[in-house]
Amino acid sequence: MTKLVTFAFTVSFLIIFSCSSSSDNQSLDQSIVKEISDLFVARDKSVLDNNRNDFLKTQIDNQDFYGGSAEGYVSTSNTRMTTNILKTMAVESKLPRGLNADYVVFVKEDYEKDNKYSHSGFILYYLANTSAGLRITDTEVSWWHERASEEKQQED
Repeated sequence: MTKLVTFAFTVSFLIIFSCSSSSDNQSLDQSIVKEISDLFVARDKSVLDNNRNDFLKTQIDNQDFYGGSAEGYVSTSNTRMTTNILKTMAVESKLPRGLNADYVVFVKEDYEKDNKYSHSGFILYYLANTSAGLRITDTEVSWWHERASEEKQQED
């Protein structure tokens, strides 16, 4: 199942990022780059603070959606999420699955629990301009990496 999900994500990723090779972090207006960065900083902070309301403020209509549920992100204490933006592009053509977005952002999320590395994920975020600013409309998870079970057992 993991191989199928990874393959499906890889195909989506290639389709989306091949549609617009000229729009990336360097060619986007710096105010947009800053707004996108600020959105993910706010999201990371809401996870650290276990603040469901602030987490939902980063999403369209302050709502949960599949792959972006506040419950999974802010439900545990002593968890830190650090988001590294790897690539950003403006959407210039129709997206797969009828997604509505003005920007697509590819990130790596690293998670720590009690100041120890827990796992990482590579995720596509779809962002739309709203009256409240940029908001996340959808996500696609590509790949998760967790510590080897031997490492977990040695720590316990």
